[in-house]
Amino acid sequence: MNPTPLRYLGKDQVTSAVVAQLQRDVDPATKQELAKLAPKMAAWLRPFIQQITAS
Repeated sequence: MNPTPLRYLGKDQVTSAVVAQLQRDVDPATKQELAKLAPKMAAWLRPFIQQITAS
């Protein structure tokens, strides 16, 4: 998963529903990769990425 779609939406448009859908739809390998990349992402993206990769 590329975080660009989240950046396109913007921090005010990334809702809990968006996060929940990504938690369900993103495969475990991609979640692991996202977790590794999170420190390099924009600060506002990190909490969303952490939520997505937590499950």
